[in-house]
Amino acid sequence: MADPTWPTFEALLRRVSGLGRAMQPGDSLRDDLYLDSFRLLELAVAIHETYGVDLGLLANSGEVFDSVGDIARHVGASW
Repeated sequence: MADPTWPTFEALLRRVSGLGRAMQPGDSLRDDLYLDSFRLLELAVAIHETYGVDLGLLANSGEVFDSVGDIARHVGASW
């Protein structure tokens, strides 16, 4: 499992989103990071490969992932 610190998690988000700016927990995955369905899938795969967290399984059990903070809680990244 990768380092769950905020900088490591933020670097993963920057890579997937292509944005060079700082990420905030309240940033919307769609509206602020501009992730379309393909990029959201890419993010879910990267999270699974890096942290071992299956966002799809969590979403199927009722978890909602609208913001950066929603995902950060599940990988242990605190800001």
